[in-house]
Amino acid sequence: MPVPPISKDMDHHRARSRAPLRAALPAAVLGLLLAFLLAGCGGTGGSTVAGARVDPFTATELRGGKAVTTATLTGKPVLLASWSTACATCAEGLAGLEALWKDHGKDGLQVIAVNVDADGAAARALPDTVAAMGLTMPQWRDPDNRFTAHYAGLGVPMLVLLDRAGRVHRTWQRTLDPDVPEIQSALAEVLGG
Repeated sequence: MPVPPISKDMDHHRARSRAPLRAALPAAVLGLLLAFLLAGCGGTGGSTVAGARVDPFTATELRGGKAVTTATLTGKPVLLASWSTACATCAEGLAGLEALWKDHGKDGLQVIAVNVDADGAAARALPDTVAAMGLTMPQWRDPDNRFTAHYAGLGVPMLVLLDRAGRVHRTWQRTLDPDVPEIQSALAEVLGG
């Protein structure tokens, strides 16, 4: 037996009953997205729990390609900062990282920039890019961007502050701004001052 055609009244009723849902859906999705971003990206921290023990992170040196790991830095506070040449705000943060390295390297703070550019033209030009920026702090390479997943982050840029025992002290989904009180206090805590 054939199904009778849906009347125009029935079609109109269905469309009207779904209209509030269609209107609310973008707002709900936007709300969830905003909550997600504020929880992880708003400069308030990433998702790795403070004090968490994580396996050492390994990468390669930018110059020379030698394998490097955070395991060799135990006993010193470490600030790792991921960056990419495609990230405009990352370049701004590198100058602050360099200044922090110069100011607190003598206090034992290790500041390491971890470039996550995939292998390619930008990656091949990295030594020249870093030299042109006048950066002297250690530069590590992570072309597969394992860094973000390793520290349960959301992407680039990301800062990870490790204490002297190698535990995660704080993470931030942002570039370094040494004038932010939250960052200043976290650095003072790991430096013991």
